[in-house]
Amino acid sequence: IKPGLARLFLIRGYSGVTMFEIFCVALAIYYEARGEPYEGQVAVASVIYNRMESPLWPNEACDVVVEPRQFEFYPPSYPINDKVAWRKAMYAALEAQTRPNTPALYFSQPGYRNRTPILVIGNHNFYID
Repeated sequence: IKPGLARLFLIRGYSGVTMFEIFCVALAIYYEARGEPYEGQVAVASVIYNRMESPLWPNEACDVVVEPRQFEFYPPSYPINDKVAWRKAMYAALEAQTRPNTPALYFSQPGYRNRTPILVIGNHNFYID
């Protein structure tokens, strides 16, 4: 970890989320939303953290991410080749801990769910139910 990123873990990290969980959230962002705007990546991370607080989901980020049929990437089928996108995913995972940008529990591409989104960022719609 580069010094700047390590400082973010120490300064901005939420004490209830481990570095391993941040890594799991960043993986989800990288594989699900790396082509999306940064705010959309923060929103995807926010969904994961919101699920951790919900009684409907596991209370650890990695367990949320590996829930069946929730995140397309799992298990990862190809390596992380875009280091810039990976770094951006890590920052988004960290930022969403202290500055979540949506109360949503779900996200999808437009037209996938028959619900009205509470937020649209890039190519993702975000939903509460």
